[in-house]
This record gives sequence, C-alpha cells and structure tokens, in this order.
Amino acid sequence: MPDRNVVTVAAVEGYSGIMGIGYTRPEFLNLIVQWLKGHDRPYRANILLCIAQDTAQMLAREGWNRDKIRAWLRERARIPFSEWIAQYHGSLEARKGVPDSVIEIRDGNTLVQKPYVDFMPIIVAGGSGEKSMIMPCWAAGHIVSTEVRLPADENVKDM
Repeated sequence: MPDRNVVTVAAVEGYSGIMGIGYTRPEFLNLIVQWLKGHDRPYRANILLCIAQDTAQMLAREGWNRDKIRAWLRERARIPFSEWIAQYHGSLEARKGVPDSVIEIRDGNTLVQKPYVDFMPIIVAGGSGEKSMIMPCWAAGHIVSTEVRLPADENVKDM
C-alpha cells in the first residue's frame, strides 16, 4: 500500500520560531499564548501552528492532543478589553474582521479572546530538533490541505 502524506499550502507573511528547549509543556504552550496575545492583528482567521515532531511526541506522551492544546490556548490567549483597545484603537487596518460584539464592549475588564484560536490549524511537521513555529497567513489567503498518496519506494525511508 502506498504511503500517505498530507500537504498543506498557505501564503504566510512570515513566521515566528518557538524554541521549547528546557521548557515544561505548559511553559512551551505559554510561549505560543504570549505570541497570540501580542500579535499585531487582533483578528486573523488564518494562522498556522506548526509543532516539531519531537515536541509533538513529548506533548503526546504527557496526554496533550490538538483539542487539549486548543483549549489551553483559548483559555489563556485573552487580554482585558482595556488593553485590547489601547493596542488596536488607532489602527482600522488591524481591526478589520473584528466582530462588532468586541468593538461594542464597554467594560474594560472583559477578557477578549483571539477569535482564530478555534480555527487555527495545529500541524506536526519537520524533523528532529526545534522547528516549531507560528505562521500568520495573508488576510485574503486560505489554507488548503490535501492528502497525497506517494508510491511505495523501498529506497526512500522517510519523507
């Protein structure tokens, strides 16, 4: 039977490496939280989280899966509205796509969640070593993934 691979294509603006060496799993995930909280666009539906294979294996051994990671990020990647509005008040470009329900908040202590966490693909890729990264996609872009079947080749061990 041929090997199966999934190929994901996205137009990304750039990336931020996430170095998890020496961190506990919650500390590693908090590095991602801090990036999300400080991202310069409050609403970006397309952000890829790419976790290196060795990091993904460590997370899995400790019981972490995509749903648990997403829940961790959802709970922690929030900031008080007073900070949110101070950060984005002057930039109409940054606020594009932000739901009216967020703009209409009047209580500065209300926590504002980054809306893309629920839709952010979490993929495992790369080889061994620290290659985890966050990649924000172009605003008008779409993330496309498809399964690709490769013919079995005994000369190719891993792709």
